[in-house]
Amino acid sequence: VWASQAAVLEAYGRLAGPDLVLREERLQEGLDFLAAEVGCSAPKIAPAEAEAPFALADVVDDEIEAACREAYQRDYATFGFRRWRG
Repeated sequence: VWASQAAVLEAYGRLAGPDLVLREERLQEGLDFLAAEVGCSAPKIAPAEAEAPFALADVVDDEIEAACREAYQRDYATFGFRRWRG
C-alpha cells in the first residue's frame, strides 16, 4: 500500500513493461489516445467529488510537503513531481 509509484511500475515491469503510463494532469488526453488505439471512444472524466470532511489544501503545509518529498523522493525524481501547491 505504501510503495512508491516508481516501485509499483518497476515490479509490474518485471512481468511485462507497460505500454502506456498515464499522468494525472493529462489523463483525459491519455485515455482518449488509449481508447482510439482499441477503436472506441473514452468517456469524459467528471471532476471527483470530495470524500473528506475538509479539503487537502486546508491541511497541507510546507512541513507535510517536505515529508512527502523525502518519503517519495524516487517518485518525485522519476515522474517529475513538483510541489503540490505549485
